[in-house]
Amino acid sequence: MRVFGNGTIFNWGPLIAIGLISFISYATVLVHPVTVLFPGAWLLFLAWALVVVAIVISFLASIYVGPGYVKLKWEPPNPDNLKKVQWCKHCHGYKAPRSHHCKDCGRCVKMLDHHCPWINNCVGNDNKVYFIAFTTSVPIGCLYSASVLGTFLWRYWPLLLRSRRNMPSREFLDSLPRIVFANQGLFNGGVQCHSVIKNKTGIENWILKKARHRRGADNPFKYPFDMGWWQNIKNAVDQSLNGDGIHWPVLDGTSPYDLTAEQVAQKAVKHNSRSTMRGEQDTGFLAWRAGFMTMLRCPWESHIRVRPGATYQVWRGNSLWWYGEAVEVLDNGVCTSSTPLERGWFPKTAVSEAEQQLRYVEDRDAQLTCYRQTSTSLTMKSKKREGKKN
Repeated sequence: MRVFGNGTIFNWGPLIAIGLISFISYATVLVHPVTVLFPGAWLLFLAWALVVVAIVISFLASIYVGPGYVKLKWEPPNPDNLKKVQWCKHCHGYKAPRSHHCKDCGRCVKMLDHHCPWINNCVGNDNKVYFIAFTTSVPIGCLYSASVLGTFLWRYWPLLLRSRRNMPSREFLDSLPRIVFANQGLFNGGVQCHSVIKNKTGIENWILKKARHRRGADNPFKYPFDMGWWQNIKNAVDQSLNGDGIHWPVLDGTSPYDLTAEQVAQKAVKHNSRSTMRGEQDTGFLAWRAGFMTMLRCPWESHIRVRPGATYQVWRGNSLWWYGEAVEVLDNGVCTSSTPLERGWFPKTAVSEAEQQLRYVEDRDAQLTCYRQTSTSLTMKSKKREGKKN
């Protein structure tokens, strides 16, 4: 078991989460004896303590169970499906249905939803149930803590005004912003429950949105994994606890590879719509050198810092920011993603349009092999022509 790095508690996200859980729990236990309004309140306190235990267990399980990774060099059992899946050059294999590569973990993750900094790990197939338990139990525990601390404030507010050195009052006042911060789990829990009911991750929702735009109303895309809310819940729980995260039940008339085939088609459109840019200036952390308005419009996704003289390709953006990646220019006039991968948002003022627009290829090794074979073939043909002339 690893001690440091991804999938451990020794990172800023899990440590902050543990600190919040500990402090709010401590403040609640400290003031609870003086806030009992009726005899049955101790039963509520016991239920809250069980919720705290559930929070800790589900939190640790979300970290250490992990999302589940696709084995390296994976490929579809049926060779006919090779054209329907994407190649992952980092894992040296194909991306299984519903899987995506996480640059933070360095692996293709089964049913990847997102990389969560609070658990220092991805949310995927294997830890989906534990993550939902964590994000739903946190708001429940925080609501009880808020009610206890609110009752304390209501009953002892005059005492708080007279005695600033009262220990429970300091713990209470210090815990208020932490409770507000921790209750973001209410939103996250709702998002995760909705994804289970619809059997769609955030990434898959984005793919479906692009599919509607690409196909239009006359040729809608049929999502193969949405089998009704109750069956979706059963499938999600069964896959998370017992399944492999790859072989999912699908609707009649569809295939598990329909979504990946749609993604391959979208990738082809994206590759054709790329624009090549040249780095001009480093705008600093969160683009502070680009100006206040650019910082204000900073997208809440991953960012990259532009290196002057480097080559980038972009395929979407807003009025002030581009989304793209750093690319490596190959000998034959094409480019591929840089290694390690640098992909994210950067200010438009940091780059300028390149003089030569490069063609993108996804697999550098395959492209180089193709280039060498083409060069060898042309050389052999040239030698044959020269031999005939002689």
